[in-house]
Amino acid sequence: MKRRRTGIVIQGKDEIDSEKMHKYAKKVLEAEGIPFFEFDFDDYFMDLHEKALYEVAKEIVILEQKASASFLQYDLGIGYERAMRLLEMLEKEGIISKNRGTLPRIVYYEEDEEGEFRRK
Repeated sequence: MKRRRTGIVIQGKDEIDSEKMHKYAKKVLEAEGIPFFEFDFDDYFMDLHEKALYEVAKEIVILEQKASASFLQYDLGIGYERAMRLLEMLEKEGIISKNRGTLPRIVYYEEDEEGEFRRK
């Protein structure tokens, strides 16, 4: 699997309209052939940066087939609480399994030959 990096530019909340940003990000990502996942963020109060961070975390977890707080902390340069919050969201969406104690979490999605994410 070839790992892809994503570049995200975030402006202050007052400078942008989040609905326009959502539509623009989806248009740009789809034009580049990068999957754009829809997710209901109503249960989690997050600003635009958190949403973007979630999308990057999801891609990294699927491409690397690893899902742990320490992995996300190292790869994204974030703290433990934020990494755990991202794992909870990935679990709620069905991307990864629940915590299995000392066993690693299972990643339920993988990248196919066309670069699309699909359920295993």
